[in-house]
Amino acid sequence: MNHPVIVQVEAFPMPYRESNDHDSTRYSCLVRVVDDAGHVGWGEAATIVREAASATAVLVRGFADALVGTSASPDSANATMAAHAWWHGGAGIASFAVSAIDMALWDLVGHRGGRNLAQLLGASASASLEPIITCHASVSDLDEMTSEMAEWVLRRGASGIKIAFGKAGASRLGVELERDIAFMTALRAAVGEHTQIMIDVGPRVGWSVEQAQDRIDSLAPLGLSWLEEPLGARDPDGYRHLHDNARGVLIAYGEREWNATGVSEIVSTGTVDVVGLDPGRVEGVSGFRAAAALCARAGVKANAHAFAGPLVYAASLALSLASEACDEFELAPRRNELYDIVGAPESHSSVGRLTALDAPGLGIEVDADRVRAASAASGL
Repeated sequence: MNHPVIVQVEAFPMPYRESNDHDSTRYSCLVRVVDDAGHVGWGEAATIVREAASATAVLVRGFADALVGTSASPDSANATMAAHAWWHGGAGIASFAVSAIDMALWDLVGHRGGRNLAQLLGASASASLEPIITCHASVSDLDEMTSEMAEWVLRRGASGIKIAFGKAGASRLGVELERDIAFMTALRAAVGEHTQIMIDVGPRVGWSVEQAQDRIDSLAPLGLSWLEEPLGARDPDGYRHLHDNARGVLIAYGEREWNATGVSEIVSTGTVDVVGLDPGRVEGVSGFRAAAALCARAGVKANAHAFAGPLVYAASLALSLASEACDEFELAPRRNELYDIVGAPESHSSVGRLTALDAPGLGIEVDADRVRAASAASGL
C-alpha cells in the first residue's frame, strides 16, 4: 500500500482538570498530523505533569523536522523516530512524543480508509470487553466512599473495580493495615461477592516487601483479585517473593515501562501476572500492540491503563478489543476536562460490555480550534 506523505506535525501541550483525581491539574500533549492528501490524525501523550508535557512538545516539534516529507505510514515514521531518538536516550520523554505521533498516524490511516482502529488492528465485529471501574480512594469516611464506589459499579454494569491508594484526599489508605482491612471489608459488603476488587498502590505509599505481603495475607481472604505496583516499577527480588506467596492474588505492574523492550524485560522475570499498558506512554498504538503480543505469548494478562483523555481512551479500547491478552477494560467514573477541550462525546455511556467506537480512526472528532486555544492559553 502506498501511503501519502506527512506535510505537518503539530504539538499542543495543555493543562486540564482531572475530576477523577481530587480535581487535580494534570497535563497532556496532543499531536496533530496532516498528510498531503488532506487526511488528519490526532494523538495524545499521557504526560501528567507540566514539565513532561512541555518537553514532549519540544521533542514532537523536533521529530517533525525528520518526519515531514516522509511516508505517513506508522511503521516508516517509527523507524525514523527510533533513529532520531538515539540522541534523546531512546525512552523517557522521547517515548511520550513517539506515542502521540504514532497514535495520530494510526488515526490518520483509519480516516484515510474509512475504518475504525479496532477493525484495522484485526478485532472481530463482535468483540467486546467487560468494564471495570478505575478510581482513586480520597474520602475519609469508608462507608461513604465504598457506597459511592458500589454505585459506580452498578451504574456501568462493571465486573470489577480498581482503587488507587496513596492519592490526593483524606482516605489514608495504604498507611495502616487495619484501616486497609476495614476498607476492603466494607467494599466487599457494598459490591457483593462476585465483583472483582483490585488495589493499585501509588508511589506515595512506599511499602516494603513485608508490608505488601501483610496486605496479601490479610486481603486475599476478602477476595482481592490483583495488587498493582505494591513495590513500584521494578524490584525483581521483592516481586519474586510476592509472586511466590501471592495466595491467589495476581501481581500487576508495568505501567511505568516505556516500550515493548521494557515490557519484555519484566515479563521475562516470571514475577508479573498483569501488565499495565498505556498507548499514551508505551510508544503509541504500535508499542502497545507489540507489548500486548509479548504478554499473550507469555500467558500474561495485559490491561490498558486508560486514565487520561479521550484519545488515549479510544486507542486503548481498540487495542484491548484486538488483543488476546486483554479481557477487561478500565473506565473512570467521571468525565475529565480534557474531554471538553477536545470536544469528545461521553467516553462510553452504555451499560455492560464495551464494543468498538464506530467512527473511522480513533473514533473521536477533535475540535482543533478549541485545542489550539487551550494550548495557547496555557503558555506551555
